Amino acid sequence: MFTTNSAGIVTTNIANPILAGSNYPYWTGLASDWTISPSANCNGWSSTLDTDWGIEGSSSIDNNWYSFSPKDCSNNKALLCVEQ
Repeated sequence: MFTTNSAGIVTTNIANPILAGSNYPYWTGLASDWTISPSANCNGWSSTLDTDWGIEGSSSIDNNWYSFSPKDCSNNKALLCVEQ
């Protein structure tokens, strides 16, 4: 899916979109150091409030597939789960 460095950190863009379609949004919950963000997860992925926050990515093959910018939880999105 992508290449990592010796520390297991993603260093390249992905080869193919994660989800079909152009820039289809999904929740990742990733912090900028590639760990789980403890505060940006839409209250444990249970909130749809615009006062709660989560981290969003998109299905594009550029660096938008991972995003570290928080978005409010008022819009439904798929949840991307990964394990290293």
